Amino acid sequence: MPTRFYSFNDRIEIMNPGGLYRKARPENFPFVNDYRNPIVAEGMKVMGFVNMFNHGVQNVKDLLKANKNPEPQFNVDKITVFEVITPIAGPEDAYEKDRKRTENRQKTDRKISNRQQKIIDLIRANAEISQNEMASYLGIARSTVAKDIKHLQECEIIFRIGPDKGGHWEIKDFS
Repeated sequence: MPTRFYSFNDRIEIMNPGGLYRKARPENFPFVNDYRNPIVAEGMKVMGFVNMFNHGVQNVKDLLKANKNPEPQFNVDKITVFEVITPIAGPEDAYEKDRKRTENRQKTDRKISNRQQKIIDLIRANAEISQNEMASYLGIARSTVAKDIKHLQECEIIFRIGPDKGGHWEIKDFS
């Protein structure tokens, strides 16, 4: 049986074939685990596909919490499948996040220093300019440039596209 993945407006449902195994039971989930093939499990760990055994459920919960999503629901009562239902933050949550981001941006927008304006001007002149080159042109430390760039990125005025080497800067929503 293949893994089934269903996406709805308010949740994601994932069903894996095979329910809990041997020592792992509904009453001790997720604190006890057991593997159908411990040799494969150990190999996955050695190859770096698994960090630590029996930490996946907590990792998922932590990541969802960090993303402001509700906790996942685990249906472990089924014999032939393991089901996870992950509620998605509702439209009101997304609206609230967007409202706060806009509000924060309005607070920080236009609150840029002359030095930060010079950084924007340098980027306008050369989108591929490095932070070291900016520091050299402005006669300041690279760490100061990095701090100013971080502020400009938080204000959503500039964005880095691609890696440090080979990428470029873009200026958005700033006049």
